[in-house]
Amino acid sequence: MRFAVHYLLVLLLLTGYQIIPAYSLKVGDTCKTNGAVAANPENKTQFFFCMDGKIALGNCADGRVFDERTFQCVYL
Repeated sequence: MRFAVHYLLVLLLLTGYQIIPAYSLKVGDTCKTNGAVAANPENKTQFFFCMDGKIALGNCADGRVFDERTFQCVYL
């Protein structure tokens, strides 16, 4: 899982990203912008991301939380 999060972050840095509103996101729904990312407002250790046209849920590892300013999982 740690590799997947790191891979996603590298992918976002290489391809760019778009902020999308998290309140309307549901895992499995369609999305238009691969690489788009948003915090999960219900769980600070999770984030939504768009991959292959579908919304997926990512988890931060090792007690980290998703930082909406940097779009990374960080320690508080």
